[in-house]
Amino acid sequence: MDDHDRGRRLGERLLPEGDLLVAWRTDRPARGLRRKEAPLARLADISVTGAGLVAPDDDDLGAGSVLMVGFDGADAVVRVRHRTPLPEPGWCFYGVEFVTTDPRIDAWVAELLDGRRSRRLLDAWNHGF
Repeated sequence: MDDHDRGRRLGERLLPEGDLLVAWRTDRPARGLRRKEAPLARLADISVTGAGLVAPDDDDLGAGSVLMVGFDGADAVVRVRHRTPLPEPGWCFYGVEFVTTDPRIDAWVAELLDGRRSRRLLDAWNHGF
């Protein structure tokens, strides 16, 4: 296994249907200051072990940075694995791995996987293996 393979995500990547935005909580609130509104990131793909997010460029975030993301009332702590600047200025693609996830996120990903597998089985049945 070479170094490139060592950092690859385990599990099937799923592409969400439509634009799914997640709160991208990069703020580091200081004592006594009100927490600012969390910026949004677009979910590019997701698997049981991590996700790809398109978010505002932040020079303070690189491989190893830990932060929180959330959607629909569920949060996950993630670790940035890699950051790739995008052609559009001010935006990057962040590959993140899940450190901890709300059980609702785990259930949502499992539901997405089950739905995709069911469609593949139905296609295989209808069109031959």
